Amino acid sequence: MNSNNLTSKTLCVYQDEAIGANPIPLSIIGKNLNIRKSSDYFMNAGIVIDLQLGEKNEILKIKLGSDICLDLQALRDGIEVGPLGLFPVHILQLGENFNAEDGGQLRFGFLKKIFIKESLGFSLKRIISKMTGLNLSKSFTLQKDLSAACLSAYGENNWGHFDICIKKTKTDEWAIYESGEDPSEKAVQKIVARFNVNRAGVALGIEEMYCE
Repeated sequence: MNSNNLTSKTLCVYQDEAIGANPIPLSIIGKNLNIRKSSDYFMNAGIVIDLQLGEKNEILKIKLGSDICLDLQALRDGIEVGPLGLFPVHILQLGENFNAEDGGQLRFGFLKKIFIKESLGFSLKRIISKMTGLNLSKSFTLQKDLSAACLSAYGENNWGHFDICIKKTKTDEWAIYESGEDPSEKAVQKIVARFNVNRAGVALGIEEMYCE
C-alpha cells in the first residue's frame, strides 16, 4: 500500500515513570525484530502511541514514539523489552481475537523485581546461546502467550500483567480503554509504568501499571 494513503491516529502517551533512574541500553526483540534503544526513550515525557490506518480505517501498524513502528504480526507474535536483550522486563502482545477492523486486547506483562535468580537464569541462558549458537531459551520463545510464559518462569510474586483495549468509538474513531468486565467508556490518555528506583538510580522493578 502506498504510504501516501495511510492516515495516523494518536491513541495516548506511554511513559516509564522511573524518577531518578539512570538510562540503560534496551533491546526490543521479536521473531524478526531487534531494535536497540536507551531506556530514556520511554521516560521523561513518554512516547506517543499512534495507529497507522489504511483506506478502510483498519489498523496496519502501531507506532511507539518517533522511531519504533510495529506491524500487527510482530505484535501478535509478541515483543519483549529488556536490558541488552538478556531478559524481558516488559512484554507487549495482542490478544488472540485482535483484528485490524475491530481492534481488541493489547496485553502488557511486566517484571516487578529485576534482581532475582530467575532474571539471572534468563541472562545466563542467552549469553551461552550467543556463545555456542544453541537456543537454550527455545521453550520460552516458542510460547504463543509470552506474558504467560514469563509468569511461569518468574512466578506470580515477580511478574505482573496489565491489559487495555483498542476499539472504535460510536463515531468510528479509534481509542484506548481500560480492560475489565465492565470497561470504562472514557478513553485513556496516558499509560504509566511506575518503577521502583533506589537512591543510586538503579531501577529495581515495575511496581504497577495504570491508566490516566
